[in-house]
Amino acid sequence: MGRLEQIRSLSRVERSYLARAVFWLPATSVLLRSCGFRRTQAFYQRGNTPTAQNTPNNDALNTARMAARMINIAAGHGPFRARCLQQSLLLIKFLHARGIACNLCLGSRRQGEEFGAHAWVECGGVAVNDDSEIKLRYAAFDSLTDRSK
Repeated sequence: MGRLEQIRSLSRVERSYLARAVFWLPATSVLLRSCGFRRTQAFYQRGNTPTAQNTPNNDALNTARMAARMINIAAGHGPFRARCLQQSLLLIKFLHARGIACNLCLGSRRQGEEFGAHAWVECGGVAVNDDSEIKLRYAAFDSLTDRSK
């Protein structure tokens, strides 16, 4: 099956997320470079107050995973190749706009002399844009809240 057929096989909602991700991933990269992490994060969360509880229901998790999948497709096959931080920030933006509570997680690991960092999104403690073992591979930072307040 070719790419066009794959896109046609997506639902209308999936195509909408995919199209928005193709647009927003490069914009996210520009915002990160020009404004920095904190301002970009604040901009993407501005005006979006999730109403979901700490434990998301199945519909919220399914929506979060579907949005993450569309962002991942756009990042890997679109004109702009986005990394985990851009993808995770955009997923936060999409989910908060839908009223789905979620958290951006950043973690690090060291393997020998190599240092690695990674970003992912959790809804109610469940990783939605990565596998469930992510916390075993990366030590998550405690909090990403704005400490300047």
